[in-house]
Amino acid sequence: MRFCAKCGYVMDEFDSCRDQQNCPCCGWIWLEDDMTALKYAELSERKKDAYDKRLLKWIKRNQYFNESLYKFYGNTTEDGGFWTGFRIDKLAEFECKKDKIKPLLELRKGNIPFKPFPEIDWEKAHQHAVEAEHEYMELVFEEYYKSLEERENVPRCPICQSTKLAKISTGRKILEGGFGGIWGMDIMGKTYECRNCGSKF
Repeated sequence: MRFCAKCGYVMDEFDSCRDQQNCPCCGWIWLEDDMTALKYAELSERKKDAYDKRLLKWIKRNQYFNESLYKFYGNTTEDGGFWTGFRIDKLAEFECKKDKIKPLLELRKGNIPFKPFPEIDWEKAHQHAVEAEHEYMELVFEEYYKSLEERENVPRCPICQSTKLAKISTGRKILEGGFGGIWGMDIMGKTYECRNCGSKF
């Protein structure tokens, strides 16, 4: 199997991404063990499950693992994403699309010529991984500054600095402020009411 230690994508030799020099999801460098699609197909269901658990456990514990990327690309055992690239029967089970997955299952029974993975140009793969990491970090910082800006632009109560505010509707202004006097002055020209301390501004 080839697998990404960063986002958890796993694939066998029949996967549509088999020619990719780097992980098609996050661009990280592939790692590889001695398990092949044909060896895997010969395993019992119990041994397949045991292999899956060991591999997933290793992926989640390695130093490069990124939980955010893992979740972003749908790699959760709940939706079958972990098996997308190599265990089609499990994917079918979770997606309940066994009729659509059947042709893919046939591929793993030796109905097409088996080809080992192509060799990886490690220098290019490393360069691509570095570029992908820079792009990812740029997105992370962009999202961070965007959320920071949004937090700074949120109106706050001038008295208690709370952000728990309710907008004062025009209808309420007419009802409460239409009669004039002290009560009317309190609400006319105000936009928000603080739910924390009750002040209007």
